[in-house]
Amino acid sequence: MTMIRNGERTSNRVHNLVRLHPKEWAATSREDSLNRGWYPNRPFVHRQTKDMVINSQRSGVGKHWALSYKALHDLVKAEQERKIEQAQVRLTEYDGRYVASQTVQNVWRRLEHAPLSIGQHGEYWWVDEHFNAQDPSNPNDQLIPF
Repeated sequence: MTMIRNGERTSNRVHNLVRLHPKEWAATSREDSLNRGWYPNRPFVHRQTKDMVINSQRSGVGKHWALSYKALHDLVKAEQERKIEQAQVRLTEYDGRYVASQTVQNVWRRLEHAPLSIGQHGEYWWVDEHFNAQDPSNPNDQLIPF
């Protein structure tokens, strides 16, 4: 369940998002991510609860994270419609190491009015490790073909 604490939505669940253990979390395929319009982000579904995580891997050393507009929007909507109990966005390094996580509602509030980039897989935001929108014209990030 998601709760409000100090103006931020937080989780009362004790999921360890540092490592998504395969016994607890089922990963969807790259093809499924592409079909949903969520790529390059990868969704994970908890095997015993109605929780989801959308994982965004850093685009490279010293670069930001690409967060799919469609993935974030779909998870916010799924929470509102009670199709899922709780959803979070998880950021990892290029090598898969955990960086940060935040509820989709908090991330949506930070990004919903920020300018989007448009790539071959649709609309997305560049975000930093605090889930703040970054300049979509950052020349380092624009080298990544999302």
